[in-house]
Amino acid sequence: GRKSDSNKTRPTATRHNTGQQKIRLADSDNCATTAAIQIIQCCKLAAWLMQLCTCMIGVTIISITHNYHNHQHYYYYHHATETMTTQKKRKARSPRTKAEATREDNYTGSHYCVRCAQKKKRCVFEEDKQQCILCELEGTTCQLLGQTWLHSHASSKLGRRSACVRCAKRKKKCVYNDNDEYNFKTTCSQCNDDNVPCCVGVNFRGAGNHTTLLSGVHKTVVAENNMETLVAIVTFDTAAKVQATIDHPMNSDAKTSTQRPARVRNNFGLCLSDITLGEKSYKEIVSYGSGCGATSVGTTFNTNYLRELTDDMNSLRVKVYSILEHHQYLVPFLKPFNHLQFSINGNKGLQHEKTCQNIQTGMHCDMSYSFSDKNGIQCLPTMNSQEFNTVVAIITVGHSRIIKFERVAWEKGITGDVLETRYFILTHLSLFLLHPLDERPALRDKGSKVLSIWRHGDVRLLCNNHSCRVRCDATCHVENENIVSFSLALRCCNHSTIIDTETDSPPLSNDDRQQLQLPPLNDAQKERNINATIELQKYYQSGSKAIFDAWLLRATRKVLDEFYASRDK
Repeated sequence: GRKSDSNKTRPTATRHNTGQQKIRLADSDNCATTAAIQIIQCCKLAAWLMQLCTCMIGVTIISITHNYHNHQHYYYYHHATETMTTQKKRKARSPRTKAEATREDNYTGSHYCVRCAQKKKRCVFEEDKQQCILCELEGTTCQLLGQTWLHSHASSKLGRRSACVRCAKRKKKCVYNDNDEYNFKTTCSQCNDDNVPCCVGVNFRGAGNHTTLLSGVHKTVVAENNMETLVAIVTFDTAAKVQATIDHPMNSDAKTSTQRPARVRNNFGLCLSDITLGEKSYKEIVSYGSGCGATSVGTTFNTNYLRELTDDMNSLRVKVYSILEHHQYLVPFLKPFNHLQFSINGNKGLQHEKTCQNIQTGMHCDMSYSFSDKNGIQCLPTMNSQEFNTVVAIITVGHSRIIKFERVAWEKGITGDVLETRYFILTHLSLFLLHPLDERPALRDKGSKVLSIWRHGDVRLLCNNHSCRVRCDATCHVENENIVSFSLALRCCNHSTIIDTETDSPPLSNDDRQQLQLPPLNDAQKERNINATIELQKYYQSGSKAIFDAWLLRATRKVLDEFYASRDK
């Protein structure tokens, strides 16, 4: 009953509201249409706004990214400056031990060794090991790629020139008048038209991933080319005939070379001609250190010994040159070696001298660049006895040395802050190459207009005491007793000196010098010669020479026992 009653009432209600419902439906249709149109318009507006926002966001992202990179460059530059200031205050020194020298923050290149890079194999190092897994399994010497001068990339731009310094700073196109990419003695067309000095830039493509340093050391090249015997003969024969010199280092008093902390040097050159004056005979011999070295080392005339290269030395220089000329990227910087400098690094038997603290060679550049407003940046032949743009090859015999490289700001011939530091370990029978472009003023920082050069030095013997950190102690003295490191440095030089064959030194008599068309010695040089003669007499009579000779004999035997006897067995 209730169901029927409800059914009866619904139609009445429906009929009663039919007209109003139609009106309401019509109004709702109009509203829906209007709403749909508004929604479509809003969607179009939203789409247009999205496009606009996307463009603006893109521009904003580009702007933010650009500003970020600029800020990042600014941060890195100022962070580097702050780091330099901190390091300068701390007075950082060269590492003393091998472990300290091979820390990751002193690393110069990639994380691949030479062997793995050539064979395109994965290079994996176990923790606290100097050998990668593959080299260790094969029993071969492992050497990191970034620390060697060995380079085999076929398309490398290593050592080629780039835009000159002036055009690079102004971001102008730089065109040279010749096609020789290794000619650094030229002028670009822009500088030539403007009649201003031109300094050719350096292209660093092909160098290590993290550095612009082209110099490096190769540990196995001597052994791989069967030169061990020849190197040993030259080293030990020369050591047996070493001569003490009297040096006047810059801003210092006279010192006997075998009594000062710095290394002992003896020079040998190619004989260019024989000269006879009456009963006296002279030789014109290629010389090194007769440019800036004459001032920095300051060896007196009567002890500035220069001897002719021996037959074994001639064989060695020819052999090393023939090995290096197989590397095409080195050929433009190679000229036949005509000079050998033999050096002895050690404490020379002086008990008060501490081996791992003594600096054997100070910071310097082999090639000196000067500046003048008229001629710009120059490498003057009168100030450099080494041939322009040629490599120096250094073979080490005996205990390891560490050599420090510093990249310093360079402006108008004056060096500034230290920008970068690297270290190399010169091990027994390693061949180190000093690349001439490292010492050339160049733009080495991307986006920077600051010129810089690499200088080297702070050479020390590595300490055999693994706990050596801050200063030497009694353990260091025991572990380093009688250690020595010999070096054979081969160069191509463009200076020569006339030598008296009886004394192995330049002629001292002004009459003889006049006949040989040499300038007379001035009073200061004569006085130094007299003082040098007195110092040498003291050196012989005081027993200092006997002490040095005894130490050198013990040190030579130690090298033979540690580096040669075990191999012969």
